[in-house]
Amino acid sequence: MDPTILELNTRINNLELIVNQKGGNDADTLSSQINALKLKLASVYQTHPEFEKLNELNTKLRTWNKTAPREEEEEVSDEVKLESVNLHRNEILETYPAIVELLNILYASIIRNINNVIMTTDIQNNTEVLVSKRNQLEHVTKLYQILNIKSMLIVERYTELSLRDNKFWIDLEKQLEGLNQKIKQIEDTKKQHNKY
Repeated sequence: MDPTILELNTRINNLELIVNQKGGNDADTLSSQINALKLKLASVYQTHPEFEKLNELNTKLRTWNKTAPREEEEEVSDEVKLESVNLHRNEILETYPAIVELLNILYASIIRNINNVIMTTDIQNNTEVLVSKRNQLEHVTKLYQILNIKSMLIVERYTELSLRDNKFWIDLEKQLEGLNQKIKQIEDTKKQHNKY
């Protein structure tokens, strides 16, 4: 180690700074005040051992000077999105095939084909054609009803997923509020103990 630093360290260790220049007695020195604070802290730790655990956690997590972020409309981070997707992984996997099936349907071409058939066919005069295609029309109608029901199920599952997500965040917020209230109560009792 550098000799200058060693010399400064020994000087700092040997110096006794006095806060109040009036009396200069032992009770006014910084070291005596620090020792008194250490004794108070030890007594607080004895009466409330959870404070010691809290301080250890704060030291390990390095959260001493960190404050809770203010609630502003911020963009959701990719990590939060990924966590939300992971939370709802099973529901997504269940609904994914139905979503893919709906996306692959070419609605415009189906409507265009139906319009072409309607335009090229004289419906009033060709009742035989309609009667012959009755089974096919009923089949298309059933398929359309099935697609409607599937889309309704997807909307319901999506709504349930959104409600679960909202409930999760509301419950989490309530838990955080409860923890904040407990911390405030602990701090208030600590302040009251320090007054006496």
